[in-house]
Amino acid sequence: MSIALSWSRWNDFMDCPRKFHLKYIAKSFPKEEQNFHLLKGANLHKQLEKYVDEKNAGTLSPTECFSPEVVDTIPLVDRLMSMYSVTHSETQLGMTADWKQTDWFASDVAWRAIMDFICVNPTEALIVDWKSGKKYDYTADKGQLHLSGLMGMEALKLDRITVSYVFIEHKHSSPIELTREKDLPALKAHFDSAYDQVNSEKEFKPKVNEYCKYCPATKAQCPFSKKF
Repeated sequence: MSIALSWSRWNDFMDCPRKFHLKYIAKSFPKEEQNFHLLKGANLHKQLEKYVDEKNAGTLSPTECFSPEVVDTIPLVDRLMSMYSVTHSETQLGMTADWKQTDWFASDVAWRAIMDFICVNPTEALIVDWKSGKKYDYTADKGQLHLSGLMGMEALKLDRITVSYVFIEHKHSSPIELTREKDLPALKAHFDSAYDQVNSEKEFKPKVNEYCKYCPATKAQCPFSKKF
């Protein structure tokens, strides 16, 4: 059976194939603890999801229900919702290995992504990934936004899409624009190779990296473990 990937899963595999195997295949890792920063980020995401869903339904709560960071982000959300004919929050998107849309838990799903905020017009779309914490510019070569853009273009059957991190606490965005003609062939080749690499792996050898000290793998599971 093929292993479905997401950006976080692919990142884990690139960091260490052994970690990937223990976490997603053997499922031998304990449930990850949620620290303050993760909990805060999840709360901000939930509030923005609530706002978009309620505005689409015409049942908006008073802004006092939202944190100051979300209140400061609402004008951007309102502007985007006025610019696009259709908007959705927290959309689960599944794609097959040949980049056709499929159900999240379908047997043929190869890639999964959750789109925090999607804005769609007939010929273009915008996908926003809400971020909290320290701001930075997206400079990755075929990184998370590229994967989201590829999936969005194929699912929506568009020739152009913009994908952006938006840092809630800093009013900072880091967008990229992708087109079917210029970007899609290289993106498909890159992520096809990633999918094939993971699904052809047999040994899942450990790899030393800067995150080893945080990894819950034991000495019995990995020779580089910092734990007993």
